[in-house]
Amino acid sequence: MNMSYQRGSSYKMELDPPDKMRNIHCDGHTEACYDVLGKKFLSCGEDGEIRIWKAGDDDVATLELADLVNSLCVLGSKVFAGTQSNTIQCYLLPEGAPDGILCRFTSPVTHLALSEDGKKLVAGADDFMIKMVDLSDSKDQLLFNAHTAPILSVALDPKLEYMASTSCDGTLKIWNVESQNWEKSVVLFPKCSDTSLAKTKARISWKPKDGELLAIPLENEIQLYARDSWETSFTLKPEEEIEGFINVVSWAPDGVHLASGTTGGLLHIWDTQSKKCIKIMKDPKGLSIGCIAWNPQGGDSLVFTNAMGQAGILEKVLTKTTIKAADTTNKKEDFSDLFDDMAEEDLIEAAMQAEKKAGQNTEDQDDDDDMASDLGPTEALGPEDLELGDNPLDDLLQDDTSQGASNLLGDDDAGSVMSEAKVLPPPITGPAPTPLQKPFIPSSTPAHLSSRFMKWNMVGIVRCYDTDEESSIDVEFHDASVHHSLHFDNQLNHTMADLNSQAVLLATEGDTDTPSEVLCQYFASWDMQKEWSTAMPKDEVIKALALGTEFAAVVTNKRLVRVFTLSGIQKDIFSVPGPIVTMAAAGQSLLLAYHQGAGVPGDQCLGYQLYQLSRKTKAISLDNRLPLSAKSTLNWLGFTVEGRPGMVDSNGMVRLYHQASSSWVPTANTRNHAKSKSDHHWVIGMQEDPAQLRCISCKGPTFPPTLPRPTPILLPFKLPFCDLEADKGQLEESYWRQRVLASPGQEGGSQETLMKMFALSCRANREVRASDVCRLMSSQHAWTLAIKYASRSRKMHLAEKLSEMAAELLRDGESGSEEEEEEEVEEQRRPVRVPRRKQQQQQEDDEDDDEEEEMEQEEAETTEDLPDMKAIEPRERLAMKPKQRISVLPLTPVNSQKRNPFKKSAPPAAKEVAEKEPTQQWGGANVFDGMKKQQNGKGAASKKDTSPTAPKGSKTSKKSQMTLTTKMGTKKPEQKSPKQDEKENKPKKPMSAFHLWLEDNRSELVTEHPEEDGEAEVLKIAIQKWREVDAETRKKWTEKAKEVAGEKLDSTEATDSEAKDAENKLGSDKKRKREEGDGDANAEKKIRAKNVFAKKSSTLNKSTANKLASFARE
Repeated sequence: MNMSYQRGSSYKMELDPPDKMRNIHCDGHTEACYDVLGKKFLSCGEDGEIRIWKAGDDDVATLELADLVNSLCVLGSKVFAGTQSNTIQCYLLPEGAPDGILCRFTSPVTHLALSEDGKKLVAGADDFMIKMVDLSDSKDQLLFNAHTAPILSVALDPKLEYMASTSCDGTLKIWNVESQNWEKSVVLFPKCSDTSLAKTKARISWKPKDGELLAIPLENEIQLYARDSWETSFTLKPEEEIEGFINVVSWAPDGVHLASGTTGGLLHIWDTQSKKCIKIMKDPKGLSIGCIAWNPQGGDSLVFTNAMGQAGILEKVLTKTTIKAADTTNKKEDFSDLFDDMAEEDLIEAAMQAEKKAGQNTEDQDDDDDMASDLGPTEALGPEDLELGDNPLDDLLQDDTSQGASNLLGDDDAGSVMSEAKVLPPPITGPAPTPLQKPFIPSSTPAHLSSRFMKWNMVGIVRCYDTDEESSIDVEFHDASVHHSLHFDNQLNHTMADLNSQAVLLATEGDTDTPSEVLCQYFASWDMQKEWSTAMPKDEVIKALALGTEFAAVVTNKRLVRVFTLSGIQKDIFSVPGPIVTMAAAGQSLLLAYHQGAGVPGDQCLGYQLYQLSRKTKAISLDNRLPLSAKSTLNWLGFTVEGRPGMVDSNGMVRLYHQASSSWVPTANTRNHAKSKSDHHWVIGMQEDPAQLRCISCKGPTFPPTLPRPTPILLPFKLPFCDLEADKGQLEESYWRQRVLASPGQEGGSQETLMKMFALSCRANREVRASDVCRLMSSQHAWTLAIKYASRSRKMHLAEKLSEMAAELLRDGESGSEEEEEEEVEEQRRPVRVPRRKQQQQQEDDEDDDEEEEMEQEEAETTEDLPDMKAIEPRERLAMKPKQRISVLPLTPVNSQKRNPFKKSAPPAAKEVAEKEPTQQWGGANVFDGMKKQQNGKGAASKKDTSPTAPKGSKTSKKSQMTLTTKMGTKKPEQKSPKQDEKENKPKKPMSAFHLWLEDNRSELVTEHPEEDGEAEVLKIAIQKWREVDAETRKKWTEKAKEVAGEKLDSTEATDSEAKDAENKLGSDKKRKREEGDGDANAEKKIRAKNVFAKKSSTLNKSTANKLASFARE
């Protein structure tokens, strides 16, 4: 050993490298560990073998494994190996017989650590997961999941209260084992996407026995964290410059000394009491040191490995001579070479003068300055050198056994020189505040990955490649007809992106030299200039972005939302109430999620705002709290294909916003589709028709890799109702899912589900439940079927109850129509008050119209004065519409009451007749049997009720169905003139393909354009949409129009011939035609009943249960 000693440096001994470096494995990462007795050590490497070495012998025993081993540890006669096959294998020594699988992961295991008592084993893997296994019962496993990148190292507290881990996401996390939540998380290491790309292994180590300190290797220093407070207690830093990073640290068994290895091949031995490096050694080839293991017996030797698969043993690292030499560094005589006797006296006197009380004269201060100036330039000490415990002077003043300052100074004076002990504040009790969730872009992977998805949505994919050789961005569209693929150079380090069918939006956070910037590639633009960019003001950084149909928006750290047009015009700017979390856009809607405040422990307190951004104005339609599952974060926020807001949290709960109830409804749970706890679903988008969630299944990590390209899957929506295994629960879930996802006016599917629920309730003899189901029905036809079904199922009491309920609803509907008519009359009588602003605007518009008319007249006069030139007709003047206020969507539904299916507006004459002639009912009947369907006000033809009304007091036959008849007032039939008959009998022009298409899509056009009130406006929009229809669709509608036209022609000819025959036989066959008419009516009724209740003839001979079962199957 060589002893080095320099002026102003600590005492240090250079260790001679081992006489022989053993080639124990092939090139690559190699690990080693001692057994409990310390007589042999085991090693593993990338050759897939575990080898057992004796300390002073070259004899080796080899355990050949089928898989590569990344880490291992030994406990008695068992060795645990973390393999590339995603498992922790157990083997028995010395023969190496397999002893089963201890634990499984979904990715290769990266590091293992054994507790000091040998009861627990903790392991980390590439799937971001950490598992703690009880070796007495391997089924007892604890899962720790919070890292966003592969695990680099793990370490277990000797007291089994805490566990520490490092990851490729650059963070160190300290976990509470009991609660399985982390208590400290700090970014300390360079970020990367894989352990093979990591610049440091970041192998951390706990202090033995008490675990009071946690050693953490950083780039050029070692930080030691104090227990419980998790703050830096002190730092160990090499005096010489080191190459690379400090890669690994390992505590000696005595709990005082610490060994560290660097990627440049240096190995240091530290004394944590004196905070000095006492020994240093350099690898013969300067290779990275990847593992250090102390001998548990004696603790004076260690083994280390390098990147070439070699191992070296250092004997007698900690000897009595070394420890004694390290202790003498604290003695005052060791500083005799630094200071002479005169300088030492002057230094002590200067310290005394610095600690004296106020009131000293300036002459004494000048003397002190002179004394300080007498010291040489390398010997003068600053104020920081006088602090306690940080320099040799403190050791000199505190050494009671030495003949230093304590002998030269009095006790009082010596005490004045020493600084007072710091008083620590009382510890804070109570739960720690929950860290705020950081901003993110939906459907994107973490920014620290070298190859990542910047955006994946229903339009396309934006990928980013950031390596030493290339930094680029690729854009790929799912539909090649939208646009061809794009390629960008990512020189400005863009980290955020959004994509739609019109443009690509990129943003960078910038750095100290370059500002934050937004870049837009508007590829749908019709001019040649398709790209523009805008830099943010100083100290303003973009945190999130979104792309709409006609706008692009960004949110900055100043809580400002900046809105641009797709051509680059700054359109709007407004503030967000709190720190932004994420944002999304679709059409003219912009959805923001932000922090409303600090939530309860473990929960996030998030709010959301929904804006409607038109071309000229902005209106906020929603502003409320965003619901999240317990102890979860927001994972995805956006819109469905149909434009409904949706969200997904980290617990896998999917929620959609229901406008009718102004609430977020849980529509699915991705956890129900996961095969294991480590499975996750990375959401891409949603659609309502069909109700599906498009996502990517991830095994282990919460996000997918770029290569190989993942395949999206579809998950169905299913509301988390109770008892979903039974028919009742399935029907209830189906009905409410259809209600939540239904568009206005679409209730056909839900009514069919209600009929099945009604049949199921009748079958179970739940008549009250069946009546509750009927209350949910919104159509008269459904009520009619329910009453008929109840009576045919011999549920007479239920049929009577339903008839009473129907009659009550009918009366409520008539009274409601009367109230509406009265309100309309009152509104018509009220004088219309025009606001002053509107009056002024109308006056301005009238003045503008007058000016335009005058200009047109002048132009016409000028054209008349030019006889040789052809007069130019003036263009039609554009009708300027007055400004209208943007309607704000209400936070609560306008009419939360259920729609009454029996509500109708009857003419006054019919009301008077109904009041004079009350209805008369018979038991167990249908309230709709005696009702006559009237023609609609628009002239739509309706079927006539040919069944005759039963006279008052008449009784039905035993075989006939029991019905409820209503005595209605009759009116004389209207006599039509011959001209009207000719008009009605005149054949109509067959409908074209456009008219058929318009009838089928009219409701969708009206819902998409609610601002268009008139029929002409809707027709214009329909013409534009028809022009955009492809050729195949037009051809289909054209063929359909031809079929309809042919059927009408045949029916017209048939009706003409029948009319002539009827005129010839009118006088002679009246009685026979009446009988035939009755027969036809009965046949029609039978056919109708047969369509509603299939297999009637067969069900009449079966039991009631069989009838209900057949109806439920339909």
